[in-house]
Amino acid sequence: DFRVNIKDGKILEALCAFHSELKEVEKSSENPFFNSSYADFSEILKEINEEPSYKIRERVIKAQKIQQERYKNTGILFNSQMGIDEIKTYCELKGEKLSFMENVINKYDLSARSFHRLLRCARTIADLDESKEIEVKHLTEALFFKCDIYD
Repeated sequence: DFRVNIKDGKILEALCAFHSELKEVEKSSENPFFNSSYADFSEILKEINEEPSYKIRERVIKAQKIQQERYKNTGILFNSQMGIDEIKTYCELKGEKLSFMENVINKYDLSARSFHRLLRCARTIADLDESKEIEVKHLTEALFFKCDIYD
């Protein structure tokens, strides 16, 4: 019995014994955790190619115009040129967004420089999304682009 082995300090043996007693998951339509239908290859390709390049170009041009309007009297043109003062003004995080970034900084031990780079990137993603505020989804996407945390 695997419970006896745990008391004896033989955890590995107990886990192996427990694993051997487990039954393989039954793959049937009656099992709510088994998805028996698979996506058609054409559906997968459709998802991959959902936004044509001309639409992406239009979004980029709109984002550039948003940035040029935002920074028209500051001497900078794009988010990539923001200094700390501009980051404080245009990348303000409150509530769930702030706590999300606090968790990320602590978990991945990010430097202040990395944090500012992430905010610049998230601001750009928000501009592409035509969002006035940076949302958690923008921060998440920026993390994906700027950090090697999804290895």
